[in-house]
Amino acid sequence: MTNPQTGVYCIKPKRRINTQNRIGVAAVEWGQSSGNDLQAFWSAGGNSCPNPKRWFEVRTYDQNGSGDWVLSDDIAWTFHVL
Repeated sequence: MTNPQTGVYCIKPKRRINTQNRIGVAAVEWGQSSGNDLQAFWSAGGNSCPNPKRWFEVRTYDQNGSGDWVLSDDIAWTFHVL
Protein backbone atom coordinates (compact mmCIF):
# COMPACT_ATOMS: atom_id res chain seq x y z
CA MET A 1 0.00 0.00 0.00
CA THR A 2 1.13 3.53 -0.70
CA ASN A 3 -0.15 6.94 0.44
CA PRO A 4 0.66 9.27 -2.49
CA GLN A 5 -1.23 12.25 -1.04
CA THR A 6 -3.35 13.21 1.96
CA GLY A 7 -6.37 10.93 2.25
CA VAL A 8 -5.46 8.84 -0.80
CA TYR A 9 -4.28 5.24 -0.46
CA CYS A 10 -3.27 2.83 -3.21
CA ILE A 11 -3.59 -0.88 -2.51
CA LYS A 12 -1.83 -3.44 -4.68
CA PRO A 13 -3.27 -6.95 -4.22
CA LYS A 14 -0.75 -9.70 -3.48
CA ARG A 15 -2.13 -11.76 -6.35
CA ARG A 16 -2.12 -10.30 -9.84
CA ILE A 17 -5.79 -9.53 -10.50
CA ASN A 18 -7.65 -7.08 -12.69
CA THR A 19 -9.22 -4.72 -10.16
CA GLN A 20 -11.82 -3.72 -12.77
CA ASN A 21 -13.45 -7.16 -12.31
CA ARG A 22 -13.62 -7.09 -8.49
CA ILE A 23 -15.84 -5.48 -5.89
CA GLY A 24 -14.36 -3.80 -2.86
CA VAL A 25 -15.79 -2.55 0.41
CA ALA A 26 -14.21 0.37 2.25
CA ALA A 27 -15.42 1.18 5.76
CA VAL A 28 -14.49 3.73 8.41
CA GLU A 29 -13.50 2.34 11.81
CA TRP A 30 -15.01 5.22 13.74
CA GLY A 31 -13.61 4.38 17.21
CA GLN A 32 -9.98 4.70 16.08
CA SER A 33 -10.52 7.74 13.84
CA SER A 34 -10.20 11.43 14.62
CA GLY A 35 -13.53 13.25 14.30
CA ASN A 36 -17.18 12.37 13.84
CA ASP A 37 -18.19 13.05 10.25
CA LEU A 38 -16.02 10.59 8.32
CA GLN A 39 -16.19 8.78 4.99
CA ALA A 40 -14.17 6.22 3.04
CA PHE A 41 -14.67 5.47 -0.65
CA TRP A 42 -12.93 3.04 -2.97
CA SER A 43 -12.33 2.94 -6.69
CA ALA A 44 -11.14 0.21 -9.01
CA GLY A 45 -8.70 2.11 -11.15
CA GLY A 46 -8.37 5.46 -9.45
CA ASN A 47 -6.16 8.05 -11.15
CA SER A 48 -3.75 8.49 -8.23
CA CYS A 49 -2.40 4.92 -8.27
CA PRO A 50 0.40 3.54 -10.47
CA ASN A 51 -1.63 1.09 -12.58
CA PRO A 52 -5.41 1.55 -12.47
CA LYS A 53 -6.06 -2.03 -13.62
CA ARG A 54 -3.90 -3.56 -10.87
CA TRP A 55 -4.42 -1.25 -7.86
CA PHE A 56 -7.42 -0.25 -5.74
CA GLU A 57 -7.70 3.34 -4.56
CA VAL A 58 -9.26 4.34 -1.22
CA ARG A 59 -10.01 7.97 -0.36
CA THR A 60 -10.81 9.08 3.18
CA TYR A 61 -12.65 12.30 4.05
CA ASP A 62 -13.41 14.34 7.14
CA GLN A 63 -15.86 17.23 7.36
CA ASN A 64 -14.10 20.47 8.30
CA GLY A 65 -15.50 23.31 10.42
CA SER A 66 -17.10 24.91 7.36
CA GLY A 67 -18.98 21.72 6.51
CA ASP A 68 -16.81 20.90 3.49
CA TRP A 69 -15.55 17.35 2.92
CA VAL A 70 -11.74 17.32 2.77
CA LEU A 71 -9.25 14.49 2.26
CA SER A 72 -7.79 13.37 5.58
CA ASP A 73 -5.15 10.95 6.89
CA ASP A 74 -6.83 10.87 10.33
CA ILE A 75 -9.36 8.19 9.37
CA ALA A 76 -8.99 4.55 10.42
CA TRP A 77 -10.44 2.28 7.73
CA THR A 78 -10.59 -1.25 6.41
CA PHE A 79 -10.85 -2.55 2.86
CA HIS A 80 -12.05 -5.97 1.72
CA VAL A 81 -12.17 -7.43 -1.78
CA LEU A 82 -15.11 -9.65 -2.60
